[in-house]
Amino acid sequence: MKINFFIAIYCIFISFSFANEISLINEVENYLNNFRTLSADFQQISPLNEHKSSSGKLYISKPGMLRFDYLKPKKLTIILRDENIMYHDHELQEVSYVSQSNYFFKLLSEKNIKLAGDVKKINLVNNEVYLHIDKMVDNVNTNIIMILSRNPMNLKEVHINNSEEDKYFLYFTNIKYNLSFDKKFFSLQSPQFYSAPY
Repeated sequence: MKINFFIAIYCIFISFSFANEISLINEVENYLNNFRTLSADFQQISPLNEHKSSSGKLYISKPGMLRFDYLKPKKLTIILRDENIMYHDHELQEVSYVSQSNYFFKLLSEKNIKLAGDVKKINLVNNEVYLHIDKMVDNVNTNIIMILSRNPMNLKEVHINNSEEDKYFLYFTNIKYNLSFDKKFFSLQSPQFYSAPY
């Protein structure tokens, strides 16, 4: 009789925990889906080389457009439009183009994000949501940890691990939502760049 009682309590606990996880996933999905554009300051740090850090601005315009302006230590712009990526090295005045799938870029810039199938674990610690995602893309296992503040929800950090040699952390501040961007700001057609809406 006691065994059945403990099994029942355990099942209730598991059901409650699962319901909480689904609720948190829905909150993150709603947050990511409820803004049309976003701008933020970011700092990027490599845990393998703490001296190798950079900073700049991130811009997102949904669906499918994303721009990183690296301002320090060197000027570099990365633009994503759908699955086309352009790299512009301002110092060398070199522009290169690649076509590849980038799950992290897609995750931030998709119009309707569905996370449930990709979430490995989600938990709430000190009013911060920790969302763990494992995703196989082009035979590369990408591990992402998104850290978001709650009440109100805001993106704080993203930890990305594509391999033992390819790890980096992004920290976001000064986030602004639903600004107006000219589509030319995310242009892949020429190396000409339009002024950033700082």
